[in-house]
Amino acid sequence: MRAVDSFRFHHGGDQRSAEAQLRSMLEDFLLKSASTVSASGYVRLSRQGYSLVLSPDRTAITGYSTVHRERTWEQVKNKVPSRFHRSPTRTSNHAPEAGPPVPVDQFAEVFDAATVHLTGRVQKSYAKLTDMVESSDAELHAALRADAVQLSTGTVTEREDGLFEIEHAARTWLVSPDCRTLIGVKARQQSQPVGPDGPSSALV
Repeated sequence: MRAVDSFRFHHGGDQRSAEAQLRSMLEDFLLKSASTVSASGYVRLSRQGYSLVLSPDRTAITGYSTVHRERTWEQVKNKVPSRFHRSPTRTSNHAPEAGPPVPVDQFAEVFDAATVHLTGRVQKSYAKLTDMVESSDAELHAALRADAVQLSTGTVTEREDGLFEIEHAARTWLVSPDCRTLIGVKARQQSQPVGPDGPSSALV
């Protein structure tokens, strides 16, 4: 009922309709979605700014959340357009003034997903990775920041150029040395052949 209530809170409708749409979402998400498992065994399936949470024994949908304020998954799947603005080319506001470099062991403490500057590059890359190219800027930013909240729990390394590279949930993220700008994101390759020049570390 928690998942049903959350669905109705976001989109309205009656209980029967909510249950039907959640079941339909689960069918689609089992075919394609990003999956993470919590320490207690709950499974989160995420796709295009929507998330379903399954119980540890996989017998119940226990949670639902979305960054989409006015569209259900069914509407997005059927390409019902958003009422909110979408920039034809993902742009960004002026980058913040550079601050002092942050020590790698302080990354989790300093990085703030709610205020970090989003470059046009990371917006375009994230939109392609999550099938959110047609989403509004507001929806994309909300989904991107929701994912970025988890970066402090990922594997953080400092590159020779001072940039932070974070591995989390099958993706690699790039953050500025002062933690004020989220620069890029790409799907993480499970294995890379090492050539004469070593593996590539370039981000999309």
